[in-house]
Amino acid sequence: MGKISTYTIQETFRITEIGVVMLGILGTKDSIVHTGDHIEFTANGLQRKRKVYGIDFSSVNSDGKPVGLLIKCENEAEIEELRNWEPNGTEAVIWREEVTIKLWVDFNASVELSVRLNSAGTLEDLKRQNAQLKEGQKLLLWCEDEDKDGNPTDIVVEAVAKYNTETNTWEGVFDWRQLTNKSKYGNV
Repeated sequence: MGKISTYTIQETFRITEIGVVMLGILGTKDSIVHTGDHIEFTANGLQRKRKVYGIDFSSVNSDGKPVGLLIKCENEAEIEELRNWEPNGTEAVIWREEVTIKLWVDFNASVELSVRLNSAGTLEDLKRQNAQLKEGQKLLLWCEDEDKDGNPTDIVVEAVAKYNTETNTWEGVFDWRQLTNKSKYGNV
C-alpha cells in the first residue's frame, strides 16, 4: 500500500447499520481520497484499519476544508463506540493499495533493460483501463507469442514504470531473465 496523506480526525457521525463518517482535514495539499482507499487510526487504544466506502463534502483537500469519509465498521458495537469516541485531532493515515496495471507491449520496442510504453496497443490498454502511469507503478507486461509447436502463448514479465526524460516516453523496466511464456489457457 502507498501512503496518500495524513488525516486529522475532528468529529465522527453515526450512519446506522453502515458505519461512521469521520470529519477531518487531509494533511497533504492536493491529496485526493478515493472510495476503496484505507484509513488507519487509533481509537480508544485500539489500532484500526478500515476501508473508505464513501466520501462526503469534497474528496480533495482544498484550503484546509474538512473532508468527510464514510468508513465501514465491523459491527453495530463498533459504530456506536466510534460515534461516542472523541477523536480530539487524532492523526490517521490514508493508504491506497498499489494496483498492478496489465499492459500489452511490443517487446520489439525494447531498449537495454526496458520497453517503451508508447505503442498503439499499449496506449489503448491504458485508455481502456482509465490508467495513468506514474513513477514506480507496478506493471505486468505481455504480448502474444507461439511455442515451438505453434500453439498460442503469451510472453509475460513484471516491470516498473519509469519516465525517460531523454526520450520523453514512459518505459517499463524489467529483468530480461524474468520473461516467461504462459499458455493461453493458463493464468494470464
